[in-house]
Amino acid sequence: MKKVRIVLIDNAADSYHWLQEKASDSKVEMAIVEAIRNKTDILKRDVHYG
Repeated sequence: MKKVRIVLIDNAADSYHWLQEKASDSKVEMAIVEAIRNKTDILKRDVHYG
């Protein structure tokens, strides 16, 4: 299996960290964080996805 590393750059990384902080208080932010995690898991399993 090919090893995959996903890197968020500049504003994306800042936004992701902000969402993680707010996720404990908000369902919307929690849903966004979960969606990002699901997509990264898919990308790690199948490098040809998307």
